[in-house]
Amino acid sequence: MAKIVLAAHDAGPSNALGAFAKVLDSPAVFLANAGKTYLNEKATDAMRYSIRTADFVLIGMSFPEANAAIELMAAKTAAEARIPYGFCADIPGAWNRVWFAPYRASASLLLTVGGVEEIAKATALFPKAYITRTGNPEWEKYFLPASRSAARGAMGASDDEFVILSPGGKDAVLNIQSWSTVVEAASLYRSNVAVVLTCHPGDRTPKDVYQSLAHYGQKLGVRVLCSETPSDVLVPGVDVVVQTPNFSVGLHAMCRRVPVIDMMGAMAAERVFENTGTREGQFAGTEAVLSLYYEEATAPALAQALVSVRTNTVMREAQERLLPPLKQGGAVAAMKAAVEEVLNKKR
Repeated sequence: MAKIVLAAHDAGPSNALGAFAKVLDSPAVFLANAGKTYLNEKATDAMRYSIRTADFVLIGMSFPEANAAIELMAAKTAAEARIPYGFCADIPGAWNRVWFAPYRASASLLLTVGGVEEIAKATALFPKAYITRTGNPEWEKYFLPASRSAARGAMGASDDEFVILSPGGKDAVLNIQSWSTVVEAASLYRSNVAVVLTCHPGDRTPKDVYQSLAHYGQKLGVRVLCSETPSDVLVPGVDVVVQTPNFSVGLHAMCRRVPVIDMMGAMAAERVFENTGTREGQFAGTEAVLSLYYEEATAPALAQALVSVRTNTVMREAQERLLPPLKQGGAVAAMKAAVEEVLNKKR
């Protein structure tokens, strides 16, 4: 029986590896869940010991570099002990994060969610790794049935309101910049509109900081709800998602055929580049999203976009074409097969 160690910090890779852990036989699990599970010195000592006696180590790829400390420690320990290890990139482009560069050359495995083009690019950085697209097990949930009315109830929205969901990132400055634009656009769009703001699991900003946006919306005649309910719970009940490109919330919305608007100014574009190695969204250039970049990321342009997506049947058709329903359990099965492939080569 192979001994597998799993290590990750951020919510995304922690959730993906947590799902994978359920199909393994007694793995050693060190998943911080964006800090919800505190890995103290005793825990990290236990992780290092587990790695030195492991058959394989699978590691998340968190953002920014400070969040990846536990993952870099895991990779360093495995490399020094000559234990086979690999990485799990839970979103497109995560494999390109530069702080993992010292451990790319000796990695045995890279799990991605991207297609042939992404795998080809990753191959240059991970020359010895078996690279395969497994998908993200969390994304399979996006196709499960969900109640629109229950989601609306969770966010406190009425049946007749036009609801805009705008998920935040980890940077408070970018959040406030983006959300201010969304609120202003909503005031230009129509009456009876609600803007729901949700925080990223990795955002450590005190929640009362964002309450000023609710007051700002009130002055503009827009109801702004700062919800503590996870975005994924709310997606089935919203009318449109406005997000920074490459957020998983937008992907969830597309899987439920909810209109998505990708919006980012210059500062946000640089953060997206640090995160994924590109200044474009995963679906830029397709009809599955409407993109407002740089000088187009303004309140008037967003207000016009909100009007256009309401009756955009082409967007829905593109979403259905690019994101067909996923087989439940398919991702973890592919992850397990990939790890077994690497272990068999080492025997």
